[in-house]
Amino acid sequence: MTASEDTDEVERSPLEEALDLFLYAPIGMALTAAEELPEMIRKGREAVEGQMGTAKVIGQVAVNQSKVEINRIVSQWNDLGTMLRSGVLGGSKPAAGRPAAATSAAGPPVMPAAGVPAMAPPVPPTAKRMPPPPDNLGIAGYSSLSASQVVSRLAGLSAEQLEAVKEYEGSTRRRRTVLNRVEQLQSGSGA
Repeated sequence: MTASEDTDEVERSPLEEALDLFLYAPIGMALTAAEELPEMIRKGREAVEGQMGTAKVIGQVAVNQSKVEINRIVSQWNDLGTMLRSGVLGGSKPAAGRPAAATSAAGPPVMPAAGVPAMAPPVPPTAKRMPPPPDNLGIAGYSSLSASQVVSRLAGLSAEQLEAVKEYEGSTRRRRTVLNRVEQLQSGSGA
C-alpha cells in the first residue's frame, strides 16, 4: 500500500461511513445470509429437535412416575377397604348376598368406576362406630327407623325410656326432630 492509500482508509468522510453502515453492510449481510441459509436452517432444526427430544423424555418420566404414585394410592385404598370390610378398623361386614358399597361421611355411597376395584374411603381419626341402641329404649329396631317413625313411637314410653332415647340420640345421630319431641314429652307439653 502506498502512503496515500493508508491515509484514505484512516481519514474517511462521514458520508463514506454512513454508506458502509446503511448500504453496503445490509447488502453484504443479505448475500451472506442467502449463502448460509441452508446451514442456519439445519442448525435451527437440530436445536429444536434436540429440545423436543429432551421434553419428550421428561414427559415420559413424569407420566411413568404418576402411574407408580396412582397405583400406590389405589393399593392403599384397597388395603384400607379390606380392613374396613373385615372389621379391623371398626367397619361392619356387608350383609350376605349384598355387595359392599363404600359410603362417605359427606354423602351417598361411592360407586367405583368401571374397571376400578371398589375402595372404601379412609376413616377419619375422629370417626366412631355408632353403638347399638341400649335395650331400655323401648323401641324395637330403633337404629333402622327414620326420625318420623321414632317420633310416632315416643308417646308410649316411660320416663326412663324417654331419657335413654334422649341420651342415645344425643350421642349418635342427633336428629333434632327426635330430640325436640322427647323434650316436649318430658316437659309434659307434648299432646
